[in-house]
Amino acid sequence: MAHKSQTKDDVRVRRSQQRVRQAVFDLTVEKGFTAVTVSDIAARAQVNRSTFYRHFLDKHDVVRRYLDEVQALAARRAAAQVGQPRPGAEHIPAGLLALLQEIQGHARFFKVMLGKQGDPAFAHRFRQITEKRYRLLFAAGGQQAASSSLPVDLQVAYIAHATLGALLWWLEHGQPISVEQLAIDLGRLNLTAAGMVMGPPGPRH
Repeated sequence: MAHKSQTKDDVRVRRSQQRVRQAVFDLTVEKGFTAVTVSDIAARAQVNRSTFYRHFLDKHDVVRRYLDEVQALAARRAAAQVGQPRPGAEHIPAGLLALLQEIQGHARFFKVMLGKQGDPAFAHRFRQITEKRYRLLFAAGGQQAASSSLPVDLQVAYIAHATLGALLWWLEHGQPISVEQLAIDLGRLNLTAAGMVMGPPGPRH
């Protein structure tokens, strides 16, 4: 009986957290992240402020934890791809694709958050996710970097900022290419920036 009660409580907690997260997404699109207040979020999510603060420190904590979940998902997908044949022209990086699919699912939210009306801390955290992914790639040593004389910190910082710029271009131009093609293109561009050897470009999707 206690186990059933705990399970129901866990479900209620997850539902409340999901409503809060969705409220943050919707309100950010409507009025910009800076203008969103905890009172706004609580009202939209139909929870009281005490419930909000029981689960989150503030609105920044909501989006920070969301990005951590996205990062964990991308890491799992990337890890599952380790050991597969090395990238070719049409290779789709699994971790990058998982990240881009999540962005596509909340495209209007990411367009605001990574743009001028967003949160600099969110954009910084997003760049950290990209940096971490490419540090792991470099550490794996599965490819020979032609630019190995460059500091790794410089390489990953360049890639992270370039990736953010490319994503904003994609979002602001109405997603002109498929998410799969974007993953291929970004993967190629980023590996080129790292000086890694790849095959010739394949046909466009």
